[in-house]
Amino acid sequence: MALREGVRLGPYQIVSMIGEGGMGEVYLAQDSRLERSVAIKVLPDHLSRDPQALKRFQEENKKVASLSHPNIRILFDIGSWRGRTYAVMEYLQGETLAERIDKGPIPWNETFHIARAIAFGLAAAHGKGIVHRDIKPHNLFLTESEDVKILDFGLAHTQTRRRKSDEGDQATTLTQHSFSEGFAGTVAYMAPEQIRSEFADSRSDIFAFGCVQWEMLTGRRLFFRRTPVETAAAVLYDMPPSLEDYQQGVPEKLQQIVRQCLEKEPEDRIQSMEDLIERLDEISEGGFRKKDVHPASVAVLPFTNMSRDKKNEYFSDGLADELINSLVKIGGLHVISRTTSSLYKDHSQDIRRIGEELNVRTVVEGSVRKSGDKLRVTAQLINSEDGYHLWSETFDREVKDVFVVQSEIAEQIAASLQVVLTEQEKQAISTAPTENIEAYDHLLQGRRHFYLFQRKSIERALSHFLHASSMDPGFAAAFAWACYCYAFLYSWFNASDTNLKEAETTSRRALALDADLAESHVARGMVLSLQRKRLEAEQEFDTALRLHPDLYEASYFYARNCFSQGKYEKAARLAGQATEQRPDDFTSPYLLGMICTDLERDMDAHNAFSLSLQRAEAYLELFPDDAWALGFGAGALNHLGEKQQALDWVERSFAASPEEPMTLYACACNFAMLGRADKAISCLERARLFGSLPKAWLENDPDLDSLRDRPRFQAFLAQLKES
Repeated sequence: MALREGVRLGPYQIVSMIGEGGMGEVYLAQDSRLERSVAIKVLPDHLSRDPQALKRFQEENKKVASLSHPNIRILFDIGSWRGRTYAVMEYLQGETLAERIDKGPIPWNETFHIARAIAFGLAAAHGKGIVHRDIKPHNLFLTESEDVKILDFGLAHTQTRRRKSDEGDQATTLTQHSFSEGFAGTVAYMAPEQIRSEFADSRSDIFAFGCVQWEMLTGRRLFFRRTPVETAAAVLYDMPPSLEDYQQGVPEKLQQIVRQCLEKEPEDRIQSMEDLIERLDEISEGGFRKKDVHPASVAVLPFTNMSRDKKNEYFSDGLADELINSLVKIGGLHVISRTTSSLYKDHSQDIRRIGEELNVRTVVEGSVRKSGDKLRVTAQLINSEDGYHLWSETFDREVKDVFVVQSEIAEQIAASLQVVLTEQEKQAISTAPTENIEAYDHLLQGRRHFYLFQRKSIERALSHFLHASSMDPGFAAAFAWACYCYAFLYSWFNASDTNLKEAETTSRRALALDADLAESHVARGMVLSLQRKRLEAEQEFDTALRLHPDLYEASYFYARNCFSQGKYEKAARLAGQATEQRPDDFTSPYLLGMICTDLERDMDAHNAFSLSLQRAEAYLELFPDDAWALGFGAGALNHLGEKQQALDWVERSFAASPEEPMTLYACACNFAMLGRADKAISCLERARLFGSLPKAWLENDPDLDSLRDRPRFQAFLAQLKES
């Protein structure tokens, strides 16, 4: 029986009915405590009287309530009043996507923006292990303010391994509900594995997402037939018609995405919403598309070192880095990772220009003054669209309180962007990586040296990380970064059993200390890759990205792992992520260019190499004789056809570091592309004289293709260790 106007459910007073469906009636109501309009879904009587269904409803909605994302409808409350069970949600004004589609097909560029918003919302849910299971146009909402919201997680479940004892229950549920009269509409969006009563994971949502995209572009329901049984058969066996038959001009990349979402087997689909977003971001209207600005997006610029001692630069950089690490733990924020880079050091650019370049709505900048055990941190959050200060504060503390300052800044940023923190998120950002400030200091110094990618710099970085771990034996990050060093020393400088054993030990130690630290899983993935345990390595990298989707080291080292195995499609997506995550980094776009070359995606390769060159040039303005940047810049110039300048740069690189294996390897690649085969092989032999080389990498590197048929190169390759 419908509720009348004025009826109360606890503190909520019913105003009017605004919808109804199989999962209950939805009402507009007034929250008497907070004086705001809310939407209330009242469960049907048969579900309210079913203890098992009621318990499941309460447990699952507790998980859904933990989601805080601009593209997911907020769940405020659940309760029961005089036998009626209800859920209280954000009240939205606008129309469902189904109502919009009823007006006709949606132009592809509008479809693109709607799809991307849905993908961001689902990525947030999947990141917390929540699968929707009922994605369809009726459960997607377009607000009057042009936001996109995912509705009705009432069928959502937490993604876990299904027990055998669950199989019968799920099969019964699908038989009773999915094939009941009038249920064909939802069956039309079910993935084949759901119809077969198999385990449904995030890839099932990806299938439904593909159905929704197809429907937006065509104005027709893809698999809908006269009866539920016929609809189910269509989902299982029918192939989707070409989108070009319904809407002209849809970019081929968008068509490919839709087709791959609709693969019948989960293994053949795009595997995650993060990958899907990456694919969407490659689409443009006649060129590279400027991405939509996420409503709660933030970039943290390098903090200015105001200390008298310029050696404290690493500390100000590290504070900004750790602030990023805190912010990424907040689900409702979109954080540009590792923007603490030389490109924005001592920036003189207008904040609005930086916001546009990084595609963020807000920018954090600040300064650090460290003097003895005293610390002054000033931070401000700025709207990049108009330069207006949303929040600013100065913290005068002791150095040992640096983690408290980071936590407070993160909370203030979230509050300013109207992102509600869950208790778990509050706990996460307030948990210090170590209680030993000297250990933390060594970690920051070590990270600074690591990315110089020279043997001495990596050995110096390792020394700092080992100091940090000895000062605090429970400091998981110190062990993880020590593992990175041992892995690089083994791959490029000294392939000794000792280095491999130490990499194994430190990775296991990091994981034992903190299994929720993404860096621990990256470290473990690197070691397993060196041990040629490829599948296990991929599982570790996947875990790292699930824990910290914006972690550069996870994306970049995983991309290298995939590239060395010839898994180019996956490597390209990961290298693209890494390219975004560090706007100063010239190595990841170069890697992306190499992969796109192997995939024969010539325009993408050209754009990637151009970006790598641009970033290398910016770095060389600050450090003109850096051999690493010169080597990568020369490679990019080679690929772009600038052979004379490439030759000049590679000779400068060789002169700067004639005994560095990684630099010598870059020189070999450049000489190979310049047609100087003997000089290229001599550089490889020289690199091996001073260090080690990873065989699997050499076997897949397209920069060395001109050497493949040469007996001298083949003999050299045969001498290398498997890697």
